[in-house]
Amino acid sequence: MRVTPAPSLWLNNLNGNLQLFDRSLTSNKTQQKGSNQILASMDGVVVDVLVNAGDKVASGEGIAIIEAMKMEHLLKASVDGRVEKVLTTTGNQVKAL
Repeated sequence: MRVTPAPSLWLNNLNGNLQLFDRSLTSNKTQQKGSNQILASMDGVVVDVLVNAGDKVASGEGIAIIEAMKMEHLLKASVDGRVEKVLTTTGNQVKAL
């Protein structure tokens, strides 16, 4: 009997086994502060900026939407805080770092 933390997925084939864990909703208890920046996850175009300077945001709250590879991607705050500056506008090209 194999006990694994849920949710997980086992893939078995002739070459071996692979276990995948869904960590999308797990919290990181060691993270104390954010990086002070929200960076694009891939190259794209800013579709919408959802916050303004001075706005309070909660961890996981949407900050901006970019379009990349014909899909929209929501960029989220990594921690609770206040927006100091918004350095982009709708239509700007962004580059993943």
